[in-house]
Amino acid sequence: MTTTRALGRSIHPQLDHDYLRLVSGSGAYVTDSDGRTYLDAVAGIGVLALGYGRDDLIAAAAEQARRIPFVHSMRFMNEPSERLAAQLAAFAPPGLHWTFFCSGGSEATESAVKLVRQYWLDRGLPSKWKIIGRRPSFHGNTLTALAVGYHAARRKRYQPYLVDMPHLAAPWVYRCTEHGPDGPYCDVCSGRALATLIEAEGPETVAAFIAEPIVGAAAPGITPPPGYYETIREVCDRYDVLFVSDEVICGVGRTGRNFGIEHWDAIPDVMLLAKGIAAGYAPLAAVMAHDRVVDILLSGSGQYEHNFTMAGNPVSCAVGSAVIAAIEAEGIVPRVASLESTYFGGLERLRRHAFVGDIRGRGLLAGVEFVVPGGREPFSPGLGVTDRVVAAARDNGLLVYACPGIVDGARGDSIMMLPPLTMSVAEIAELVDRLDRAFEMVGPSLPGS
Repeated sequence: MTTTRALGRSIHPQLDHDYLRLVSGSGAYVTDSDGRTYLDAVAGIGVLALGYGRDDLIAAAAEQARRIPFVHSMRFMNEPSERLAAQLAAFAPPGLHWTFFCSGGSEATESAVKLVRQYWLDRGLPSKWKIIGRRPSFHGNTLTALAVGYHAARRKRYQPYLVDMPHLAAPWVYRCTEHGPDGPYCDVCSGRALATLIEAEGPETVAAFIAEPIVGAAAPGITPPPGYYETIREVCDRYDVLFVSDEVICGVGRTGRNFGIEHWDAIPDVMLLAKGIAAGYAPLAAVMAHDRVVDILLSGSGQYEHNFTMAGNPVSCAVGSAVIAAIEAEGIVPRVASLESTYFGGLERLRRHAFVGDIRGRGLLAGVEFVVPGGREPFSPGLGVTDRVVAAARDNGLLVYACPGIVDGARGDSIMMLPPLTMSVAEIAELVDRLDRAFEMVGPSLPGS
């Protein structure tokens, strides 16, 4: 630890650790304080969707800051937030016409839970309060977000503060022993298990079901089979339960569709957006609500009793507006769809390493899970396989995202990659080559190799 306490120090997860200090970026690359350049295969953490050094987004922020940098959204409107709301209504699945803006994905989850609660109060059904999440899943680090999600390692220390919410097993086909990889799928992997859980909890108590269309940090790249969300939508309708799609990672083009849920024919009642919505050039997140949700509030209390100081910030919304305009003008979403086969085709080469168990995801969202060679057994946590892979990747000039403990909070090693949506074919090849070299460095020292 090189910085003394007398100089002051910002707080990071590992208090006694000197983290890599990044100082600049351009396109898909970042440079550290020692002048070394890295290919950023996680775009910050799915945030720098359009890459580093975007003068158009910088200009949008500066221009709005000169006009008016802050408006308190409890009492006033501002032009950028209204403009962005209109853009998102046209960009989103049909009926999602209402948007509340906040600053990050955790705030979006909190805001969505409050919206769901107010919906049921205005429906005259206050007994419906439970939010069914999935295990594993991650919806943010605030207490309510940790409660509805199930990232075991991140929940552990805060368990006394967490409301006990029900959780449905995620459709983790790779680790399911009830069927083959191509089905027919069990109740969990098909989505039918949601009905069983709602019946067990009591339909009169269940308010909503929340899910990431494709799982992110809690078990990167878990992708449900065809028909899953159609079944989820039908079950939610049957039991009068709202469906919340967490698009914080999957949304805004990441999976080759405008939103991840659009790979299935299932329109959610509420959607959460963050990360790529402002492409890292301002703090911004959003909750989008379907007309059928807001119509109940309009005919009931007529209000949404919730806000944050920076909600609907005009500078952030101006950047978000410029991001949506750029995504559409540059054809980013179809471009990502066209790159998916190149991206995953390259990653599939890495199966030659015996400890690579699964490679999964959609678009430019990929997860790689590591297992003891010869089966699907997770490595012992004490081996630190995820950390070793991340360190080897960095040694090869590549930044990837560590996702350890995905099986039970301790066991289960994996990494996630969410490169900028503007990444070139040549840069994808470079990403794969650098990751291949990292695996070559780590693999021979692992048990079973």
